[in-house]
Amino acid sequence: MTPLNLSTLVGEILDLDPGQVTDALSRTTHAQWTSLRHLQLITTLEEITSVSFTSREMAEVDSVEQLRALLAAKGVADDQFGA
Repeated sequence: MTPLNLSTLVGEILDLDPGQVTDALSRTTHAQWTSLRHLQLITTLEEITSVSFTSREMAEVDSVEQLRALLAAKGVADDQFGA
């Protein structure tokens, strides 16, 4: 089983190989990152990491880089995801 981290999770939700998930990947650069998949990504992150995102954070986060920074600001490292 592949260890779960942000790249793996984003890849699973957007139907991408984790190796294709870079910090530059965003809602504007990838057509599969729809509003529905964005909500799925956010709610899955909340469940896995036990953090909550505000409505503003959910609306403003637009890329993997921003997701990674937001999680770090909430004290969640990329290797701290549950399995």
